[in-house]
Amino acid sequence: MIAVLDWEMSTLGDPLTDLGLFLLYWGKVPGAAIGTSQGVAEVPGFITTDEVVERYAANTGRDLEHLDFYVVFAAYKLAIIIAGIHARYLMGKTLGEGFDNYSERLTDLSRHGLTLAEEAPIPALHG
Repeated sequence: MIAVLDWEMSTLGDPLTDLGLFLLYWGKVPGAAIGTSQGVAEVPGFITTDEVVERYAANTGRDLEHLDFYVVFAAYKLAIIIAGIHARYLMGKTLGEGFDNYSERLTDLSRHGLTLAEEAPIPALHG
């Protein structure tokens, strides 16, 4: 296998939006995992988040100076998706196991997004 692509969650427009979401899934978010790849960067044999960014920059030549913006944006975008899933679960429209803790995931992810924004070197992200 060379790659796995999830076109449903891809973004038309700035490719850094997809990179930001990828990094959110690849890295570590406090609390419950937001995806099956969550924290994979910490597993022996996988490249770190910094190495992903370095390889992306080297292979695309894109300017990643404002990458923090895209990761913060991804956290909020994913929080909105999780809020929608949780709302459907509360209405009985999302069935299956594991949806009962989505309110915790939403809180954890929202706080993580705020923390990323405050720590980013981009003043416009600071509250």
